[in-house]
Amino acid sequence: HRIVGVHGDLYEAQLLVRHCRTDDAHFSGILDLDTARAGHRIDDLANFCAHLSVLALTTTGESALAIKRYGAALLDTAESQFDRADLRPRIAAFVVGLATGPFRVLEPNWQSTTERRLDLADHWLAGARGARSGG
Repeated sequence: HRIVGVHGDLYEAQLLVRHCRTDDAHFSGILDLDTARAGHRIDDLANFCAHLSVLALTTTGESALAIKRYGAALLDTAESQFDRADLRPRIAAFVVGLATGPFRVLEPNWQSTTERRLDLADHWLAGARGARSGG
């Protein structure tokens, strides 16, 4: 992959979005640039997809639907730029990195939450199987 400027820890909480109307949102800024560096764009996109998929596990109602819609659109964009056989294992790796979060903050039922996150990582890996390689 080509080396470009990357955020280094890109996910939903790092973005500022200004809403003008319900159907119109504008990106207005990015936060936490201490991890910005030269790197691979695929890793920023994989991290963002991983965070959204983990967030969707614990969110309900209209918010969950919005997260899933945005996550699907982001994944479509990422897969239009990168091979899914390369992208999805990276997403899985970032999900594994997020798997210990429930233990670190001592959430009630952290064991089952951690298992759900590991199952999600398996899901991302399964989605990479059979994908074309190269590209």
